[in-house]
Amino acid sequence: MALPTFTGLFLPPSPLTGNDGARGLPPLSHRRRAPARHQQCPRPPSHLQWLTLAAASAATAAAAAGPSSSPLQSSSRPRLLFCIDVGTSGVKAAALALPSLLPTATAPATALATTRGAGGIVTQAPSDWWAALTAAAARLTAALGGPVPATSILAKLAWLDAAADGWGGRGTVGLGAADYLVWRLTGGAVVCDATTLGTTGLTAGGGGARSVDERLLAAAGLGDWAHRLPCVPAGGPAVAGHVSVAAAAAVGVAALAGVPVVHAGGDAATVTAGAGASPYVYVGTSGWIGGVAPVAAATATAKLPPPPSPSGSPAAAAAAAAATAFELPHAYPGQALRLASMTSAGANVAFARSVLRLRADGSDGGGGGSSGPPSYAALAAAAASAPVGSRGVAYLPHLAGERCPFVSSTAAGSWVGLHGGVGAADLARAVYEGVALNYRALAGVWTATGGAAPVSPVATAAGVGGGGGGAPPSTLHLVGGGASPFFGQLLADTLRTRIVLGEGGGVGVRGAGVLAAAALGEAVVRGDDPPSAAAGRRGAGAAPAYEPRPAAADVYDALAGVWGGGAPALAAMTQGLAAFR
Repeated sequence: MALPTFTGLFLPPSPLTGNDGARGLPPLSHRRRAPARHQQCPRPPSHLQWLTLAAASAATAAAAAGPSSSPLQSSSRPRLLFCIDVGTSGVKAAALALPSLLPTATAPATALATTRGAGGIVTQAPSDWWAALTAAAARLTAALGGPVPATSILAKLAWLDAAADGWGGRGTVGLGAADYLVWRLTGGAVVCDATTLGTTGLTAGGGGARSVDERLLAAAGLGDWAHRLPCVPAGGPAVAGHVSVAAAAAVGVAALAGVPVVHAGGDAATVTAGAGASPYVYVGTSGWIGGVAPVAAATATAKLPPPPSPSGSPAAAAAAAAATAFELPHAYPGQALRLASMTSAGANVAFARSVLRLRADGSDGGGGGSSGPPSYAALAAAAASAPVGSRGVAYLPHLAGERCPFVSSTAAGSWVGLHGGVGAADLARAVYEGVALNYRALAGVWTATGGAAPVSPVATAAGVGGGGGGAPPSTLHLVGGGASPFFGQLLADTLRTRIVLGEGGGVGVRGAGVLAAAALGEAVVRGDDPPSAAAGRRGAGAAPAYEPRPAAADVYDALAGVWGGGAPALAAMTQGLAAFR
């Protein structure tokens, strides 16, 4: 399904700060609140406001303004009954609109386990009832769009509306840095790309939607914004304008005046256009498994995956149930992007580099022998020198919370299983392995939501993915700044799939070039054309490839089951520790 859509918008009593205990369930009554206070906001430098507000700033302003000042508390907001049916075989949930009691959204049944003993005794565990309820609630919340955090565009629009000095104004707005730069370069063009617009949750109609659904803004009490958001060219990336004389002078190259400016797309679109295959694995600061699907196919599979059997803590079951693959409009009309995305990928390697001390050759410094962080090459060399499995140390790569394979704002990164026999090289390898295992978990979400399995049948049988919507590819391209030979081999072992090193850190730049060239009518090989076309562009055999090694793959098959229980087991602890950050 797509990033949060708001066709059945419902919000916690404090939508901007998210600090109410309702956890996203709509209140049946509103409590009285203190009068709102407003924080003075500086006026922007021009009539154009750019919604790139930092989350902390938005949250602070929301707290100062007070929830009652928000138009999201408008009486026009849909009123819903959250209904739960606890049956013998499973738990079902639905949101019913008032007063019609028509279902706004439903969640698939979450199965309950029944134990039959001697003498006809039949039992069920009450803990399973609760786990099933929380899983059903999370799935229904995801179907409706979920609680709106301070980072949501809805919260930002409401904040601008509530500003005491009217900073919201009446002018057109942009949705990000790229929109702003296009505006500055052209001297006034206000456009957006379909993929970035899709991330706002303000479109309807699945992965192919390319315009704002005014009903969604109206339902949130923000209908006045419908005609102030930027347009998306109907035919895909197009010339937005031309470099102005003022912009050319600011750059210091007067000859640039009059050069066409194309708004190519957001990072998901440009990386996909430059990747050279679908599906592919992207590893940058964040990471994802991504690919392209026709809009009809993406819309048909934009549904919740089958509910898991209740297991682990209720919170863990709910967090896992809320995870899904995003579906966004691609830059090209008629195509949608499918992404199973983790919050931190290469960021974990950067973190390890900042805290581990190794000698210049990558060997363990043993507490000395290094005056600063190792190079990335030295860190990879150290990790490669450690045994598969990192001597029993595991790493959880959730440095900035997580969005897939589970959803948590308080999940944290951690080394688990430390003992006196490990060194810096083992810790380094554990970080790489933790990231690779998280990609393996993403593969499970990818296939559960209808994507072609990005892993081999052997790995699927071993517990990766399953329920996939197509034959697994024989090869996956690994792209992004973290696409190193060491990680390519590690990913091949973890996914039991041949990995080909594709474009490195310039994959997004190349994708932007692909999209811009198409807008200008230049004939190029599109990066997301069939792999055979991309191979022809690069030259046969030009890219290094890595085959899975059976012995290492066997270790990762066994390790995956242990590693997967780490974050749920530590969830309560990391949530408590978050208060001390």
